[in-house]
Amino acid sequence: ALVGDDALEEAHLFLERVLEPHDREALSYFEYTTLIAMAIFQPCDYVVMEAGLGGEFDATTPFPNKKLLVVTPVGKDHTDFLGESIAKIALTKLRAMQSLTLLGFQKSPEVYDIAQKVATQRGLKVVSIEDGCFSELYARGFAWGAEQLIPDFLVQNVTTAMAALHLLGIACDLKGLEGIPLQGRCQ
Repeated sequence: ALVGDDALEEAHLFLERVLEPHDREALSYFEYTTLIAMAIFQPCDYVVMEAGLGGEFDATTPFPNKKLLVVTPVGKDHTDFLGESIAKIALTKLRAMQSLTLLGFQKSPEVYDIAQKVATQRGLKVVSIEDGCFSELYARGFAWGAEQLIPDFLVQNVTTAMAALHLLGIACDLKGLEGIPLQGRCQ
């Protein structure tokens, strides 16, 4: 369901009360809407947040009590902020690790090495979607995708989501997704 105007206004007024004017004015649009979302969805057992830039400079990074960080494929995006190479971008994104981290399918093998180095330095655990324990999830996801002619990247996304739920101890059954048109990011 969409959030109504009243809830948005209430969250906005809350932020006006708790933030100093100079802090409010310094926030980017993404940072402010992230704070509004957090104000609206309190308290929740779980909050799923998609990062903007990703990594240590992202508006979603400072929130405490993260149970799981999911890192989707690292690519050459936001190079003006994150770095020019996959290694630099991956390092910046992976510095957001605060707890258990799940690495989604990666195109660049160096991302796995960088993740392990950051995890070791911080005493954290990193799990790869390509580890043996998730191969059954991927096989089930792929079979489900093949039956419905779903592109492989969406099957990978479903597998990553299922693995995240598994790591959080939340049961997931692909049958619940039957009939849902998974056509693309903006759907």
